[in-house]
Amino acid sequence: MKKIALLAAAGLAASAANAQLIVAFDDTTAGVTTAYEVRVSDGSNVATPLFSDIDVWGMASDNDNEILYISSGSQLYSWDGTGTPTLVGSITIAGSLASPVSLAYDEGTLYATRNIGGDGGVSPEGLYSVNPVTGEATLLLDYTSADYDFGGLDADNGQFYGTNDDATPFGSGLYQIELNGTITLITPYPAGRTDIDGLAVGGGKAYLIEDEAGDTIHVYDFVEGYEASIASPFTTAELFSAGAYAPWLAGDTGSCTGDIADDFGNIGADGMVSFGDFLALLGLIGPCPGGTPGCTGDIADDFGNLGGDGMVSFGDFLALLGLIGPCP
Repeated sequence: MKKIALLAAAGLAASAANAQLIVAFDDTTAGVTTAYEVRVSDGSNVATPLFSDIDVWGMASDNDNEILYISSGSQLYSWDGTGTPTLVGSITIAGSLASPVSLAYDEGTLYATRNIGGDGGVSPEGLYSVNPVTGEATLLLDYTSADYDFGGLDADNGQFYGTNDDATPFGSGLYQIELNGTITLITPYPAGRTDIDGLAVGGGKAYLIEDEAGDTIHVYDFVEGYEASIASPFTTAELFSAGAYAPWLAGDTGSCTGDIADDFGNIGADGMVSFGDFLALLGLIGPCPGGTPGCTGDIADDFGNLGGDGMVSFGDFLALLGLIGPCP
């Protein structure tokens, strides 16, 4: 098993304290819940119904704009966390209807994979970008269809991940996918598992979601490996499952003292006091506007005692050292 060495650069060390897992499947029975929030942030893993009557094939979360995208066959939906998902329109490739089996959203772009169509031509199996307004899909990567069957897809900070059901030639498992065509095995599926169609990635973990009733959601920590699985809320065996990592759906977008930036130093809480917050402080050193205590980065006095003093200074760096880790 090969572990990817660029975890920190990919932003995978973000806290699971600011996270909720969304899982869904394609039960077409009227009134049956097809999407659930699974509360992973507090460790309870309680499943709460979200919506019904849409047979979900793929799912992706735009966490910045708080939109969940859903594919059902060739139909694309959006959902703002309330009421019923809204039909956006049809997904097409070169004007013809297409039915992707997975979705992902990252850095302002919606993505999808297609696992029928063979190699070459106008609409081969591969990784596509999808216009979330028009539904038009554009091919980004045409991988060899006999080698891979990516039924699950997600992306995190520019890195793509997929669940591959093809046992040969490279083995079924969780893969990292790069747009230059490099596809790397991260870990095989858990023993005895061959069909995993849903994937959600975030908070340093990948959630591998099966589509069978009574099956489990497998949890892979990118540093420690597989950990205890989560019970699936699905009630019937179906063809497709999907997942998304969507902290906003549970309202868990708050911060804590010292959490002022993401892992890359961009201002905006991410649920973790980490290296990114130190980077942000470097650009904030100096007096608060108007000298008013409590501006962004002003969390302590000159000696590292919590309580803003109207200045972003060395004391704030001292305070951060004692706060490193997930927000409560």
